[in-house]
Amino acid sequence: MGLAWGASPATAWAQAPGAGADVARARDLFVQASDLRDQGDAKGALEKFKAAHALAANPITAFELARAYAALGMLVEARDAYASIARLPVQADETDRAKAARQDAAKAIAELKTRVPTLAVKVSGPPDAVSVTLDGQPLAASALGVPVPVDPGTHQLVATGVGGARAEQTIALKEGEAREAELDLPAAAPAGAPGPAASSVAPSASAPQFGSPALADAPSSPPSTVSGNHFGPVAYVGFGIGAVGFVTGTILAVATLSKASSIDCSNAECWQASVDAAHATRDLGIAAAVSYSLAGAGVAVGVADMLLYKPGPQQPTTGLSLRPWIGAGAAGLNGSF
Repeated sequence: MGLAWGASPATAWAQAPGAGADVARARDLFVQASDLRDQGDAKGALEKFKAAHALAANPITAFELARAYAALGMLVEARDAYASIARLPVQADETDRAKAARQDAAKAIAELKTRVPTLAVKVSGPPDAVSVTLDGQPLAASALGVPVPVDPGTHQLVATGVGGARAEQTIALKEGEAREAELDLPAAAPAGAPGPAASSVAPSASAPQFGSPALADAPSSPPSTVSGNHFGPVAYVGFGIGAVGFVTGTILAVATLSKASSIDCSNAECWQASVDAAHATRDLGIAAAVSYSLAGAGVAVGVADMLLYKPGPQQPTTGLSLRPWIGAGAAGLNGSF
């Protein structure tokens, strides 16, 4: 820019305004910042230049601070730093380097004017109580619709209206670009009107809805039970076996008596037939006794289950049923599935 920035720190600070420890500290920070910039640490150099300028503000520190901002793409901050030099009082013994900084700052501002992008923010919708933020910072109402200088890069816009209405937009800008961004803010719902998520049909007060406190807090109803003792599955089987055993035993007992009455032999010729009949009668009697025993055991099991069985919660009817039956000369179980 026509300014020989290679001058030694001593020359640069020879006639800096102020005196004492702050100036000495500012000089050291300035040197450190220059070294960091030469080493490629732009962020570190920026922090050192800011600290030096805060301790001893002069055209030189302001100019180098502006250069550090520009190196990091913070063009708006760089422009403001350059512009601040014109507001610094001119010292009577101001050095040539300070004078050159004033002249070059004006040229730098003109150059940045073509590089700094602008963003015009517009908000559509109800104008009442609208607040807009740009990258988290409030944007004045007077700045809405007006091109505002911003740094190149990505920016976040948020508009908030009455009743919590909200609109957001992310926009990326390049150097020298002029853009407009419009945020469409939805209208606030009328007072007392249901929100957009409210159902058009109000739920009945007597019918708790899914997830409602009334449903969540209501104690669960105990499963319905049937009082008293009833036939359980084992009772059906026991009585069925008892019925079959009783019928079978009775049939065998009748056959035994019939066979026994046929044993009548008064001569040697029918002796063998009588012996066979006696053996058959014995076998039938044993079978009848076994059948009666099974019948008794089945009845005992059925009675015990009937007395001890406690029905559980009623279940939906599945169509399963089982019933014993006794008929003339036969017995069994009837069931449906």
